[in-house]
Amino acid sequence: MAEINMTTSTSTSVPLKKKSYFSHPAWILIIALILLIISHALPLCLASEVIKEIGIAIIISVTLVVALETNHYKDYFMGMFKGQATELLIDDKYLEGLSLARQKKLKEKVDKLLFFRQRNYDTAGLWPFLNTEMAELLNGYYFDEYHMNSDCEILQISEQTVIKKKTYRRMIFVNPTHNSIKLQFPVNCSMMPITGIDDSDIFKIDKVMIDKKDYSVEVTKLLKNQPTSVDSTDRYCLSFYCDYYIELKANSRIEVSFEVDTIVPITDQSYSHRIARPCKKYYSKFTVHSSDYTVEGWGFAFNDTKKLHCNRQKRWMEIEFRDWILPGDGIIFLLHRKH
Repeated sequence: MAEINMTTSTSTSVPLKKKSYFSHPAWILIIALILLIISHALPLCLASEVIKEIGIAIIISVTLVVALETNHYKDYFMGMFKGQATELLIDDKYLEGLSLARQKKLKEKVDKLLFFRQRNYDTAGLWPFLNTEMAELLNGYYFDEYHMNSDCEILQISEQTVIKKKTYRRMIFVNPTHNSIKLQFPVNCSMMPITGIDDSDIFKIDKVMIDKKDYSVEVTKLLKNQPTSVDSTDRYCLSFYCDYYIELKANSRIEVSFEVDTIVPITDQSYSHRIARPCKKYYSKFTVHSSDYTVEGWGFAFNDTKKLHCNRQKRWMEIEFRDWILPGDGIIFLLHRKH
């Protein structure tokens, strides 16, 4: 059975209906006007009243006919208006003029249209939670780059075998917001006290550079430590932090670099670091200068080999994240003694 496409076939011609000029609404309007004139010329009587009423009825009918015939103009103008209204709604200036509360409400409606057409929008669900967390991340600073390099030595200090680490850190802070941000110097760690070694020698800061300027004196004198726990089972009960603050101006970036010298017991053979803010590029290298030890390490963020690079040798290992990582992501290195 052959299917005939009536919309494209041209083999059959359909005769055009002859146009009747007397059916045009304009002629009806002229006749109605003539009847009105006649009704006013005649004396007031029943006939003239009838003619007058007929004329009014014809005028009303003609008005309706004209309105129906121009219906396509209505569609045209309505379509044009809707198009202009849509362009107005998506215009950047229109959105910028809305209050913050109105912008958030509009975003919620857009989210519902994009992701919840076929299901209910749960205000206590995953999406509102992610929106809240994401807003907090976007309204603060991030790291454009975070570089860390640690060198370890096995030493004897006060008749104890310890691990002495020198760690170089370089980070680039970026503030994409329109507000200035006050940053506490990025030192905050818990250490293990060592018998026979002063607490101030366990953790030291040296060579502090902020945008290529030396701030070593200002920062090191504000380094403090205090006990973090009275629990005898908590080995990492000594907290180190710095009361020096850095101003990160709106729409700006700052480069901060410094060195940290730490001493830990020989039993403390692991080192971990978690990023505190979103980071675009992260690199860490861990080296042990002892033939009795090897280094192992892991990066916890994602397992995509195109984004996570690991290079392990006998005495050192490097881990690099080549894409964005989020707070809580980071690395862990482990010293392993040879048998």
